[in-house]
Amino acid sequence: YEPGIKWAPRGYDFCVMCRNFKCKKGDYVVTSHCSANEEHHRWEWVEVEDGKGLMKTKSEDLCLDGNGDWDFVLRPCDKDNEEQHFENIDLTGEKFQLLPSGHQKSKPQCMTMLHHPLAANDDDGEMIIDQPCYKAEKTETSYWTADYRPKISEKLKKADKSCRNKDCDECEGYCEKDSECKGDLVCYERGNKGWRTNLESGFDPNPNAQIPGCSGQGRHGKNYCSKKKYVSPYSDKEIKKILDNA
Repeated sequence: YEPGIKWAPRGYDFCVMCRNFKCKKGDYVVTSHCSANEEHHRWEWVEVEDGKGLMKTKSEDLCLDGNGDWDFVLRPCDKDNEEQHFENIDLTGEKFQLLPSGHQKSKPQCMTMLHHPLAANDDDGEMIIDQPCYKAEKTETSYWTADYRPKISEKLKKADKSCRNKDCDECEGYCEKDSECKGDLVCYERGNKGWRTNLESGFDPNPNAQIPGCSGQGRHGKNYCSKKKYVSPYSDKEIKKILDNA
């Protein structure tokens, strides 16, 4: 992701993850909103030879496998299986194109995603696929970064009582409007209703966005009381233009 990228209004900060909160053999992988506190978002690079390596899940002995098709599924790690070999990774934080070694043809093939990165809900996302790099470059989805993030201590929490009773304090949830938060606190709204609704409603498009003044990420897509409210960077005119051209 880079500021100004074409699909920025749909959300930001996307990572490769296992579906349904758990890495399982035979399941495919997707892009969804990053969460430093979820194990199914974490990966390890296992070097094989000559710059080639395996993309292994942190929680299980499962690796990305080209499976002889255009999608990638999780299979038991096997250093001798070329369908699990990738190359061109950069572990310094610079962006790179990840090339599945077993799929290279006359034109370079990249690990990318089916469309723009989207997350329909908290346990799914956009499928990761194998595609000619020049196609992925057209929609700016051909590049990745190896971005290590330590886990974040959780300060966000669900209130003992409903926020509807105006009982929610700072870093407590789940609020739906400012009047449900104590005093001058406001409800920081994180979108979890589809990117169009998020954009029109003025929600933060990242359902795992950091709540100002609060540590942790809380529950995906839930709102928490904060001293600062999310302000959309887009004017009404810009929002209409984005939606009309989507």
